Amino acid sequence: MDYTLLKNGKIVHPDCVFNGDILLNNSRIVTTGENISPPDPETRVIDVGGTWLLPGLIHFKTPLFKIEGSGPSSGIYQALSHGSTFLMDKIKIPKHEDYKTILEDAGKYCQPIICDFSLHLDAQSCSKMKRDDLAYCFIHKGISSFSMQWKHVHKLLAGDFDSLLQFMAKHQLLLIFCTKAIKESSLVGNQTFFSAYLIKLREAVRHISMTGCPLLITGVSSMDEVRTIRTIGGGQTYIAVNLCNTELDVPSPVSPELITEYGRLMNNIILDPPALKTPTDRQNYIENNISYSFLHELTDDILVDETYMVNLCNMYATLPAKLLGIYPQKGALIAGADADIIVWSPSNGQDVARHGENISILKADIKYLVVSGRLIEGSEHIKPNSLNGRYIFRDPVIDQPYKDSILLP
Repeated sequence: MDYTLLKNGKIVHPDCVFNGDILLNNSRIVTTGENISPPDPETRVIDVGGTWLLPGLIHFKTPLFKIEGSGPSSGIYQALSHGSTFLMDKIKIPKHEDYKTILEDAGKYCQPIICDFSLHLDAQSCSKMKRDDLAYCFIHKGISSFSMQWKHVHKLLAGDFDSLLQFMAKHQLLLIFCTKAIKESSLVGNQTFFSAYLIKLREAVRHISMTGCPLLITGVSSMDEVRTIRTIGGGQTYIAVNLCNTELDVPSPVSPELITEYGRLMNNIILDPPALKTPTDRQNYIENNISYSFLHELTDDILVDETYMVNLCNMYATLPAKLLGIYPQKGALIAGADADIIVWSPSNGQDVARHGENISILKADIKYLVVSGRLIEGSEHIKPNSLNGRYIFRDPVIDQPYKDSILLP
C-alpha cells in the first residue's frame, strides 16, 4: 500500500493543536498522533519539523470557467498557490436550455484539474425552474448551494425568488449572497451611501431568514455589516468576512486581530477566500514564491498562539466545509478525511525569492501542499496524468455546525 508519513509537525485539529505525525494512505488520512511508526518499509517519511500542518483551504469562489478573459488554469492555479484543495464556481442555467446537459458539460470542462471541485447554481437563472428540476440538481448532481449577486436585491425583496427560497429551506440548501460589488463602488466610503446599503442589507437578511433558508453573506468588510447581520439574521445566518483585502475604504473595517474574538463570540463567522486576481503576464502567476499566501496576511505582526490557529482553521476550512456539505470528507485533519493538508512555514520576511530565480506553484510560506494524498512541492511541474480532481457530491447544510465543540474554551 502507498503510505506517506509526515513527522514532527504542529497539527491543528478542529479543537486543539499538538506536535505529532500524520499518516496518509493514498487519498485519505489514516491517523494522527505522536510517534507514529511507518506501517511498512516502503513508507515515504518526510520530516516537517518546524511547520504547521493545517487543513486545505476551501475556496468556494474559484473561477473555474473564466477569470476576466484568462483561461481557466489561471484561476485554478492561483487558488492552488494559496493552499486551496477544494474549489467551487457557480454555473448559470440559461432559459430554455437543457439543464442536465449544461451540468454534465460543466463537470467535464472542470475535470482536468488537480483539486477536487463542485458547483453552485446561479440563483437568478434558476429562480423559475420547476421544483422537480431543482430536485434533480440536488439529488443527482449533489449541488446543495445557490449563489446570488447583490444586484438582484430588489428582485429578492419583490418576492421574485420566494419559490426558490422555499424549496431551499425545505431541503436545507445554502444561499450564498455576494455583497462584494457594493464594496467596489467609489461611494462606499461615504457614510450616507453606506448607511443606505446597511438598511437594504437588513431588509434582505430579514426576508431570507423568514423563509428558513440557510444563508451565507460573503464580502463582509465592515463591523457595521457584521452587527447588522447578527441583529437580524437567525441561527442559520452565516457571515464570510473579507480579511484579505485591506484596501477597501469602508467604515469600521474588520481586521485579522479580531479572529480570536470571532471564534469565541461569533461562531457563525467564516473567512472569505482570497481574491484571485488576473495575472498581467504568465510569470506573475507562475512565480508565486515572490509573494506570501493568505495565511501570512492573517498572521503577520500578530501574536499567533494555538487558540488563534484553531480559530483560523475553523473559519477558513472546517465551518465552510460544514456549510457546503462536504464535512468530514473535507475541512479537518481527522482520521478518514481526505488528505488535504497545507504544510505551512511561517515567514520571517526574508524567504521570498526574487523575480526570475525560479518558478513555483506555491506561495513562499507554503512548504508543501498535500492534495488528496499527493504531496506537491513548490518547484514541481503539474503533469497531465496528475490532473485527477474529482467532482464531489454534496449534502445539505449540517445543522448547528459548531455543536461538536470545534473551539477551544
